[in-house]
Amino acid sequence: MTNAETFYRLTIRFTNGETEKFTLREPVDAGQITDKTRFVLVRSHSGHSHEMSQVFLASLSDVSFVRIDRLDAKQLRQRVTGMTGSFDEGDGPDVVATVEFL
Repeated sequence: MTNAETFYRLTIRFTNGETEKFTLREPVDAGQITDKTRFVLVRSHSGHSHEMSQVFLASLSDVSFVRIDRLDAKQLRQRVTGMTGSFDEGDGPDVVATVEFL
């Protein structure tokens, strides 16, 4: 259960220095990442229609770190470079992602 005004920023940094950032509604449980976890799958949904706009799959062997930061609506209004999605004053970000570790 999360506050409607609270979001999370998922940052995935690759070993070559590139980063990908996503906005999540729910926090990620660190217990999902085990020694057998090989991939991270991020599905981005646009708007409230839950229509997928992007599917992102990364091999954890190419990832140097995965970080989750808690954000409130005020912090989302401040544009973050590289973050997928934009902020609409009333409803939060236009694109919200879900993450799964495989």
